Amino acid sequence: MEPENTESRELSLEALDLGIDLRRAVSVTAFRQNASELIEETVSSNRPLLLTTNGASKAVVVGVELFQQLFDLADEAVTLHRLRRGLGEAERGETRPAEDHLADLKQKHASILD
Repeated sequence: MEPENTESRELSLEALDLGIDLRRAVSVTAFRQNASELIEETVSSNRPLLLTTNGASKAVVVGVELFQQLFDLADEAVTLHRLRRGLGEAERGETRPAEDHLADLKQKHASILD
């Protein structure tokens, strides 16, 4: 069973260069009837499948490989965000030397270190 192409769903992650097109959609009922075939197609194409109920988006089915790619990409985005925030704090003079932090930690946890 080929998923219907929902043109109204303009959400696309193609800009992330993962070849993802979330306009691939199938109803939950159709998915139940053809789950094995649709899962195999989703895994082999490495593209997500949007599940709908009454025309509304409800869930996305992805293969493990694509899930890992997306997870890694999200992890990288979080890391970059934290780095940018830290650099901004450093530029604004909102940081302290590492030695000061280490001294605070040693004092706070002195009973554990002894």
